[in-house]
Amino acid sequence: MSKFFNLPVIGIDVSADFSIVAILAPNGDIYRKPFKVIHDALGFHYLIEQIKKAEEEYSMKSQLFMESTGIYHLTLFHFLKSSNLEAYSSPKAVLEAPKADILVLLKQHARRGIDWCTNTYNKLIKAFNEQIEALVSLIASQAESNETPKIFRDYMALLVAMPGIGFITAVTILRNRFSFCKEK
Repeated sequence: MSKFFNLPVIGIDVSADFSIVAILAPNGDIYRKPFKVIHDALGFHYLIEQIKKAEEEYSMKSQLFMESTGIYHLTLFHFLKSSNLEAYSSPKAVLEAPKADILVLLKQHARRGIDWCTNTYNKLIKAFNEQIEALVSLIASQAESNETPKIFRDYMALLVAMPGIGFITAVTILRNRFSFCKEK
């Protein structure tokens, strides 16, 4: 492996449903401790984000090593080799992409039928929407809580009453105004 010194190195231990990934810095030190990547679109995109972070930090391409375990590595391997990878480099990009494009990618890389691809796509979108709704609900309950200062709630009501300003926009505006909303 000496010819790979001075490059970030990504090692992937593949299993049926997930992989364990570790990233080494160009000098051989651990850049990122081993982490789990679930074999789904979100997991694969998370892996790409981690690889890109290492490549950007060291301003060089990485060298990837993956064990080939029967057929389990094929989906991840083809995903990483995909020429379309740059177009969908984040979960947000996948969600904003045309459904037909994502179905083509799923069919091509999962090597399953269109019904499976459609169901997988629908599950992904549903899970994303459920998570967003849960976050908005959590923010709403906190904003309406008696623990939240009355002046914040009053400003919130005023902003939401204005045409074109919804709940999320009002919270965002007020987060920047009130110190108790800011990270500590």
